[in-house]
Order: sequence, then C-alpha cells, then structure tokens
Amino acid sequence: MNKLSLAKRKNIKLSPLSMKRTIQPNIGSVSQVFPFLWLGSKINAFDKQLLFGMKEIPNKVDLIINVSKDINNKFIHNKVNSIEHIRIPVNDDTKEEISVYFELVYQYIENARKKNKIVFIHCHMGISRSPTLVIAYIMKYLRMSFTMAFQYLEKIRPIIEPNIGFIYQLEKYQKNMYK
Repeated sequence: MNKLSLAKRKNIKLSPLSMKRTIQPNIGSVSQVFPFLWLGSKINAFDKQLLFGMKEIPNKVDLIINVSKDINNKFIHNKVNSIEHIRIPVNDDTKEEISVYFELVYQYIENARKKNKIVFIHCHMGISRSPTLVIAYIMKYLRMSFTMAFQYLEKIRPIIEPNIGFIYQLEKYQKNMYK
C-alpha cells in the first residue's frame, strides 16, 4: 500500500515532505548530524573501526542508540571494547508509537552532549526509525519546525524517509511543542 492510499484510509493530511519519492539508499554510509551525533544503519553498528574512531567518526562512540527490536548489540559484552547501548524497541510500522520515545532519546543525547560524548543512532537501514528520532531531537534542540528539521536532516542524509505514521507523530509533536 502506498503512502497516499494509506493516508486516505487513515484520514491523515499529507505534507509535501511526506510524499517525497523513494531513493535507492546507500545504507553503508554514516552521517554526521552534529559533532556529537551520528546516524547510520545496522551495517555501521557492526563496524568496529567506525565505532572506535578509526574511520569517518573521529573519536570512539560512547553511546549507541539501537532503534530496533531485533538487531544485536555487538560491542556490549567485551570489557575492553565496551560501548554503552540503549535499545528503543520499535518496528518500522505505521501503527508503531515511536513518539513515546522522543523525550527519552532527547535526554540520552543531551546528557551525552553535555559530557562531550559521541552518540551513534541506528536502525536497520538508517532511513525511517532512527531518522524519526533524530528529527524529533533536532526539533527540540534547535527549536525547529518539523519541516525545517526534516529538511536539515535530509540535506545531511538524503535517504531518510520516515514512514507516514512516524511523520504524523512528528507533526503532532510539533503542535504540542508550541502549545
């Protein structure tokens, strides 16, 4: 079912951003959102050199936010190469309530930022779930509207495409931010 038919069925008003075309993703790339926040995929989450500051990310990652129910946390049990992990158990499903994690993820990222730590957030492909949480973070951190936060992140990571249910929740989050 495409976005338009799903939106009509659920009586959701679509913004121009929610109708963007699907892009063939490069899920192997990692994207720097801020000096302290990086966004990527499961592939990146298993890349030891990347996470320990030997590739694109210049310093060791201190916190990994895993936005999935089923991706293993690879560097959690090794004492020498341990990285703190937080799991946000969300599937990429339009019915999934990801918004219940917006404030929690914001607090984790903010706590890390204030301690000069590096955060890496990922889901399976870095296209829907983790970008949704990053957009929510940007909205609050930079006091941006949903549209501006989306565009900001899309310039950094053109493959983002939160599902229509997540977009609806981000638009609702924006309304609640400015009450």
